[in-house]
Amino acid sequence: MDVRQKLPSSIAGLPHINDVFAERKITRISADYHELFDLPHRMLRWGPDAILAFRYDDLRALGVNPVVGNFPAETFVRMGFTAMLGLPVPFEEAGNILRFQKNQFFTTEQSVHAAIKRIFAQPLMPKAMPQFQAMGERIASAIVDAVAGKGEIDLVGDFATALAMKFWGEVFGMTPDELSGLSDAMHKLVPLTAGLDHTEAGFRRLNDEGFPEYWRYLVPAIRRARESGQHMFLDRMATQFSALPADLGELPEDVDMFVACNMIDAFHALAGGVACTIHEMIADGDVYTSARQDETLGQQIVVEALRLNPQVPLITRHVHEDFEYEGMSIPRGSRVSLYWAAANRDPDAFVDPTKFLLNRGPNPPLTFGNGAQICPGRNIAQTMALAAIRVLTQPGVSVSLSGRIEWAGGEYAPATSPSRIPVIVTKK
Repeated sequence: MDVRQKLPSSIAGLPHINDVFAERKITRISADYHELFDLPHRMLRWGPDAILAFRYDDLRALGVNPVVGNFPAETFVRMGFTAMLGLPVPFEEAGNILRFQKNQFFTTEQSVHAAIKRIFAQPLMPKAMPQFQAMGERIASAIVDAVAGKGEIDLVGDFATALAMKFWGEVFGMTPDELSGLSDAMHKLVPLTAGLDHTEAGFRRLNDEGFPEYWRYLVPAIRRARESGQHMFLDRMATQFSALPADLGELPEDVDMFVACNMIDAFHALAGGVACTIHEMIADGDVYTSARQDETLGQQIVVEALRLNPQVPLITRHVHEDFEYEGMSIPRGSRVSLYWAAANRDPDAFVDPTKFLLNRGPNPPLTFGNGAQICPGRNIAQTMALAAIRVLTQPGVSVSLSGRIEWAGGEYAPATSPSRIPVIVTKK
């Protein structure tokens, strides 16, 4: 279709996704997203004030628009418990979920967002990556030594998740008991924070058990590392945090809780990205052979693997001021859902969009979003995947698929995060 198709004058003029899917008898979206890209519509509506954007050009434009910003924490929690999921959970009983969101920069006040996100992102800039990559390679090598020759293992749990947990455990100086407790807490949190459990019971577990356990193990470790005065970045973050003006807006409660609440994807999403990257590399024997012969291909493999498997497939943003987008009026308070996973397979932006191809064209994937809301962990996510590639392409090391990949979720749309990838690792 013509991706510059004229938009209606208001959100109400967009077709509702339920009506479109019912008319076309669509019950789920396929891996190539053709159900969306075959539509004669440029965008869809999923509520009276809610837009679903899925085409690459629209996401690039909307993603950098400064008025399409982060959700206020209370608005986000109320939406999650009522408007979106229709759960009969009183807002007053979501105290720990609200506490978590108030400490995340994605759901802070607009006046606060840029300043605190800068504090969190600074230690994760490219200049820090060589040190982190060396740590990642050392930890990944130790994991390979432990699992090689042991028969079938799970690439997700036994390698990628172990890499993420051990890496951050070392960064924050966590004790074995803290790391074990945090791992157990993450097993409880992931189905809930990833949206795989939409039940009332699931959300009560998230509020009453999941977040309290997560904080119980991670926050003291972060505080202890910071108070040592010798941490690679926490003491600097604390100094910057304490210098924020009090009248800036509602700030996170303290620097330790702030770091902990923004680390949650550093465990689960990072591990999923590493697992998907290795899976894409070894699924094609030619790619794996090429990676062994030319280590400079590693970065291309990471970018392309994560284009196909973004660990955050969709994010919804909040409109802070009335604005007009290509003739369509979008009022303050509207919601704009940006479907990154679909845009990464837009046939108008990528040739053979469902195929794993190195040396792609000029359009950068939207795996980590764009604009002011771009993921601050994008560098470390790619660096850990690259570290895994370097270790698994060393002479004498081999990893091969031994069964079918299992995906988490994907009831109505393609899942982008694997739950299990059976492999065999050998080392001569």
